[in-house]
Amino acid sequence: MKGRQIAFMLYHSYRVTDVEGGLLDFTDLLAVTLKGDNVRGFINDWELRLSGLRTMPAPNIMESLFRKQLDTSHQLENTMELYTLDITQRGEQRSYEQLMNEQQPTWSDGVWTQTETT
Repeated sequence: MKGRQIAFMLYHSYRVTDVEGGLLDFTDLLAVTLKGDNVRGFINDWELRLSGLRTMPAPNIMESLFRKQLDTSHQLENTMELYTLDITQRGEQRSYEQLMNEQQPTWSDGVWTQTETT
């Protein structure tokens, strides 16, 4: 057996199918957690994992996973309560985009600050 044949056999034995790859990608996203109320670090890690996905999860799945982590944040208690009230009282739809936009900092007077929610 030659070196190329051995390399070919090794390559095929460790090859990951599309289904396995998608499952591994999703598992990586599930592993992203909010650590010590570091929201900025969580969002950076979240966006990094999303950028590596082959296929984006459905928006309702992304909203659920993202919200689950933000709900554990002490500094976002009021923001998350307002988000929940909008859904339960105003009849608004759950939205990953809305959750993400509320967490994006804004640059004002040389300081990064959280966007005010209305």
